[in-house]
Amino acid sequence: MFYYDTDALESDILVPDGAPKLTYHEYVAFTRPRIQQFQPASAGSAPGEVSQSVLSEDWEGRGLFDLSLRQNHGLGRGGEFGPQGDHVHPALRGRVRQIICRRRVNFRSDEKGSLDGLNLTRADYEALQLHPSTIQYVRRTTTESTFWDRRHEKLSIILCFSTDPRPPYDFLSFTYSIPDRTATMLLRQSYDPHIHDVDELEQYGERMQSCKNHWAHPLVTPVVLLQVQFLLSERAVAENEKDIAKVEYDVERMAGFETLDSRPKSRSSSASSGHGNGFVHPKRPTELMKNAHDAFKKSIKLLDTITWMDRAVGLLLHAGDELEEVRYASENDVDVSAELQGHVLSASGRTVTGFGRARILEDPMSAHWHEIRQYLESLQQLCKSLETERHMLEVRCKSQIDIVSLKLGQVSRGKGEC
Repeated sequence: MFYYDTDALESDILVPDGAPKLTYHEYVAFTRPRIQQFQPASAGSAPGEVSQSVLSEDWEGRGLFDLSLRQNHGLGRGGEFGPQGDHVHPALRGRVRQIICRRRVNFRSDEKGSLDGLNLTRADYEALQLHPSTIQYVRRTTTESTFWDRRHEKLSIILCFSTDPRPPYDFLSFTYSIPDRTATMLLRQSYDPHIHDVDELEQYGERMQSCKNHWAHPLVTPVVLLQVQFLLSERAVAENEKDIAKVEYDVERMAGFETLDSRPKSRSSSASSGHGNGFVHPKRPTELMKNAHDAFKKSIKLLDTITWMDRAVGLLLHAGDELEEVRYASENDVDVSAELQGHVLSASGRTVTGFGRARILEDPMSAHWHEIRQYLESLQQLCKSLETERHMLEVRCKSQIDIVSLKLGQVSRGKGEC
């Protein structure tokens, strides 16, 4: 049912022809050879694992992309990039293949990029074998979805990030194959030098390296992207607080409630205002109303972002739990329903039995998910805390709008009496 939409949207979203530049990243984790089991692990690697990675340089990932997606090449346990054969390596714990393409700008788009697409050809898109609804979601924002195939062998997740603030990577679609232990991910890079620092772009790779001991798990990448989105949102809330504090100060001066503590203390601030004696005329009510409304609109946009983050974290928690049960059942031929008859172990309501706790200790992927899940639960609580902070800013801003509205009403009545 999704393929008609793909055909209809192809000409607008995908590149019609040519060979667009791509970046290819691969992260892989293997079981350490028995002879190395008791040797020190490399920095950041999990005990008992060998972690390898390959990153293409500056959008020159076309060769690696073709070898990996079309010729079944990949990283081996020794770090070599070569053919993988028809069978999954028994020591493979997990492989993440990331294909990063640039945002395809459509000059008819609004500031949110509602008509922008992907710098990707139809042939390349089909080689990824992602969920067919991917094209439908490319132009969405603050949206999230999860899908299973009918055999419950492939899990697909799509995350459409916020545009306010817009992160350097704002779209993710990936499919994880349980039999292959491989996740294939499409990321759209929307780096804009006018709104992003180079450090924000490089931070993504640094965060991936810091998660080296969890590369085997497919949810590492979306967690890293959400980390960046949360950091940007936290900064945006702090900037919104500064704007509202400025409005409060200006409203106090207009109403004559200015205190000595709230006045600018530095001589330079008075001089920069253009008044040698340090006196600054209060701003007009109309100007104050505009500033207050701008701050209020910013607060409302942040509400959409933070609410979406809360939903996205919840989706990853649910999808990760499902993946854990399906993966373990498929690999160990056990009755998953029998495990669900346990007791609540965490505030989130997760059900884990004694057998489940033993699994965390024995199965590396279960141990990875246990740690990732704890981080996601913490991130969800941080989102709720940030939303509370944002809500208080909204209340403060509304109160200033009410004060300015009263002042405007007084001015209007005074003119009417005249």
